[in-house]
Amino acid sequence: KQEQAFGSIISIELYESIEPFYDAIQFVKGPSFGTQFTIICPYFYLAHYDLVKDESGSGFLNHLGIEPNLIRISVGCEAIDDLIKEFSRVLELV
Repeated sequence: KQEQAFGSIISIELYESIEPFYDAIQFVKGPSFGTQFTIICPYFYLAHYDLVKDESGSGFLNHLGIEPNLIRISVGCEAIDDLIKEFSRVLELV
C-alpha cells in the first residue's frame, strides 16, 4: 500500500459456473470506475449485456470465443496478502 500505488485489471476464466465463486468472494461487485479498492464483475454481462438476454446473443458470443465464465478483476491497492488470502479462500470452495 503506497500513496502512488496503481491498481490493474486482470481476468480469470473459471472452468465451472461463476455463481459459487461470485457469491462467495468478499469484494465489491460491479464495473470499476477507477476506485482504489478491488472490484470484480462478470465480463460477459458488463461488456455484452445486450447479447446475453437471449439464446441467439449468447450463442453468438460463444461462437466468437467469449466465455460466460470470464471474470474481470479491477485490482485495487489493498495489501497483496489480503487479496491472495481472499482469492485462495474462495477458490478452495469452488
